[in-house]
Amino acid sequence: QIPSGRPEEGALAHFEKLRQFASGDALGLLEPNEVEIFKVYMRQVAEKAQQELKLQRLQQAAEQAQAGQQASSGQPETGESAESIQQNPPVNPNELLDESLPGAGGGGNAQ
Repeated sequence: QIPSGRPEEGALAHFEKLRQFASGDALGLLEPNEVEIFKVYMRQVAEKAQQELKLQRLQQAAEQAQAGQQASSGQPETGESAESIQQNPPVNPNELLDESLPGAGGGGNAQ
């Protein structure tokens, strides 16, 4: 019967253990039907290991991208995107906006 559930050590480490078992002498002690079950199980664990590896890579890429954004701006993220900052220049109360600037909406940049 094929085992179910998640390996405690994670799919990558479990797959490595299965590979070690498959390359050792102990595999010869299994009956032919057990070898087939082992092959099916090993394929299932390999798929889970690939998914786990892909998730790890995506997490690393996201962390690197976030670190790169923070490093390039020199400031922690404020939640505002670069587009919103460029499109909406800060204007204090009782202050006029130069409508000739791009994104100010004054029509001064129409051609």
